Amino acid sequence: MISPPKPPKVSLLTISLRGGGAERQVATLANTGTFHRVYLLEGDIHYFLRHDLVICLCKTASQAGISKLLRLPLSIFKLLSHTKQETHLISFMERANFVNILLKLLRPHKAIVSVRTSTRGIKAINRIVMKILYPFADHIVVNSEGSKNGLIRMLGWPASRVSVIHNALDHGLIQEYLATSPSEQGPKTRNIVWCGRFISSKNPLAMVKVFHHLKGLAGFEDLILVMLGNGPQLVEIQAWVAHHQLTHAVIFPGFRENPYGFFSNASVFVHTSEMEGFPNVVIEAMACGAPVVVTDCDYGPREILDPKKRIQQGHLMQVVPAEFGILVPVISSVESAATKWLSPNEQPLEEGLRILLESADLRAHYQRQSSVRAAQFSVEEINAQWHRLVEALS
Repeated sequence: MISPPKPPKVSLLTISLRGGGAERQVATLANTGTFHRVYLLEGDIHYFLRHDLVICLCKTASQAGISKLLRLPLSIFKLLSHTKQETHLISFMERANFVNILLKLLRPHKAIVSVRTSTRGIKAINRIVMKILYPFADHIVVNSEGSKNGLIRMLGWPASRVSVIHNALDHGLIQEYLATSPSEQGPKTRNIVWCGRFISSKNPLAMVKVFHHLKGLAGFEDLILVMLGNGPQLVEIQAWVAHHQLTHAVIFPGFRENPYGFFSNASVFVHTSEMEGFPNVVIEAMACGAPVVVTDCDYGPREILDPKKRIQQGHLMQVVPAEFGILVPVISSVESAATKWLSPNEQPLEEGLRILLESADLRAHYQRQSSVRAAQFSVEEINAQWHRLVEALS
């Protein structure tokens, strides 16, 4: 009698679970309980995990670039002993992807690599290594159509070897967080919520400049800005806020594993990135019912807010009320000076925020639209897409 084939054993591999969109995605997928293990190259864990699946290959994080490179052989050696049962290994982010492919050359398995950023944001050295190693991967997954097109152009791959699987939302976990953390609700007055890493490509400076301008307009005196996150520019932004006497009106709660109370209480959620792979934080805010104003960067925002592609192709030159939120032109961080005066490329962000803040009816409309769109990114559906891909490669 022929025994039925064994089901595939699928594990996840990433650099760490410290704060970040890709890291939150790994935690969200791991919490479904449908994966064998989660392997981390480094031991930082900032996200809640329901299942005790994590194996840390190195307890401490490496800061220096050369040190990260030197640790790769050690990570591969450790994985050789841990991954004897795995038939498929799905990796997230470049360094983990390199380890996954090199491991495949030593111990056969299906190597699925996931690219989580815009091709514009990939460092030159990583581009070189990707062109050498990625042909050995069994499949590449990206989280937006724009990223897929950019990667195909960069690698010269056929479209059949690259799939799009959007980021997942665990709506149940979000509701748990909202129910169990009532103190994390943010300010009760009108407020704008910004969430991201304090680096130039996320444009935190442009955000505080636009807020400073709004505060000077009649009817916006009570407005509060909440800036969630950490990063190398945080001290600089706090100093700018203090210098312009906005300390009473700008709140810096730091990184929060549970930012959802702030999102649910936001009058407007704003995302100001210059580039993205797929801005997961936008759909998280939408899942909490926040109306959103988002820069039309590469890639993801337009796919989220204009899925029917009603907006004409090409870069936006003005504010556009899309189906599920307001899109504004991308802000160039190079053009954002520390002066309080808004540059021409920052003015549309101020306009988009003002339009939404001045109209209770428009905010209510986009609150409803946010909830509708966020429901389409359920973790159940996205997880099923991952496992259908595994089956197709088995």
